[in-house]
Amino acid sequence: MAIVCDGPSEYQIGIRLNKAPNLETLLPETLCRLVPRMDAEHYEIFFSSINNGQYKALLTDKATAEAIPVRASDAVLLSLIARLDIFMERHLFDVQSVSMKKDNSRMALPVNALDDVMLQKALERAIANENYELASYLRDEIRQRQG
Repeated sequence: MAIVCDGPSEYQIGIRLNKAPNLETLLPETLCRLVPRMDAEHYEIFFSSINNGQYKALLTDKATAEAIPVRASDAVLLSLIARLDIFMERHLFDVQSVSMKKDNSRMALPVNALDDVMLQKALERAIANENYELASYLRDEIRQRQG
């Protein structure tokens, strides 16, 4: 599953994946230490759906089943910091999964995982490359989102 995120989120996730020094002094890590139950035993992340290019993520308390909406990229960041498990609806996994090659620097994304700006840029690129089949598909997605 690929989650599109903004530059600041990409940076925050990246420094944790690369194990930058002094992470324990950063605000998210500090807040997780202040919430003593913020661990995989008590909480989990759940991706329930996607709408207009945005995944719907929930931070769920396992004991109470209370679910708090959270931005998808923040859910991934929180899962890295607190080592929370991430789950998603089976049907969502089936329709959102894309193959990834280990040595490839690019990854395909399902069209419904693109936000409106990215979708418009993809349409313009498809037209410029004379890929009219893809352009038609992207145009249909844009029209469907506009209602």
